[in-house]
Amino acid sequence: MVDLGWKTIVVRYGELALKSHRVRRRFEETLIRNIGYALNKKNLVHSIRKEWGRIYVYGSQIREITRVLTKIFGVVSVSPAFEVEANVDVIGEVVVSVLKSFFHVRQGKSFALRVSRTGKHVFTSRDLAVKVGDIVRKELGLAVDLDKPDAEVFVEVRGEKAFVYIEKVKGPGGLPAGTQGKVAALIRSKRDVLAAWFILRRGCSVVALVSEGREMVESLVDGWFLWQHVRVVEEGFDEKFFEPFLNGFVKKYNCDAVVVGDTFEEFRNNVKKGLSLEFSVEVPVLRPLLVFDENEVERRIKVLRL
Repeated sequence: MVDLGWKTIVVRYGELALKSHRVRRRFEETLIRNIGYALNKKNLVHSIRKEWGRIYVYGSQIREITRVLTKIFGVVSVSPAFEVEANVDVIGEVVVSVLKSFFHVRQGKSFALRVSRTGKHVFTSRDLAVKVGDIVRKELGLAVDLDKPDAEVFVEVRGEKAFVYIEKVKGPGGLPAGTQGKVAALIRSKRDVLAAWFILRRGCSVVALVSEGREMVESLVDGWFLWQHVRVVEEGFDEKFFEPFLNGFVKKYNCDAVVVGDTFEEFRNNVKKGLSLEFSVEVPVLRPLLVFDENEVERRIKVLRL
């Protein structure tokens, strides 16, 4: 049986594929820096390798590294994997070992093999699935069931390497923080923190203005590894002179927009009263929570642990 100590994590990212080659390279480099920064902050020894469309992270503390990666904006999903030679017999041996070690399958149970392939090989994806499936059936006596298998194993072949894994752990997606503009966030409640989370997920950096409740922002920064992308500024201000103060704040920190956590009802009421920030702020005002009702806002705050 092969050694089944996880050593590799496959990192997938999504929206970067839509960018030009130059922009995509810059975004990938930022994502790799963000990953490295977060792992170093947690004192996790690692190395990183990039190929077209994939990032690979290597280390011995796979569970801890995976936990960090799933909190990095720009990461769509990650998979702890076994990296082996792109050879049918080698892949078959690893798949058999995975089924034995992680699923404890026995004769009469079913399995499914999900194969994807990038690059030129002497076999097609179907060839590989059939041949590895034959090895599994011969070694373990399992039946193939592509709809409701008792065990499911993924094989991703890229060039001369193959990656065998059993799960895809979701990340937050979006764009790498620090690839877009700088936005001022008015932090008065957890809703404002949630709004800032959405803006950070779109690749922006944030300057958080707080008069009290600094711990809410620090919770966001610590929980999502955003130390280098969020600046917290504590400043008191007179409500009577809030508009000129905010415009001065935006100019001082070179912000391109302001983000607030207004729901649709709050926004509508403020517009009726002539209190909407659009009437006084010189930059665009972003309200990512407008599309959510009250229950959904509270649910997301709880799920994201803000």
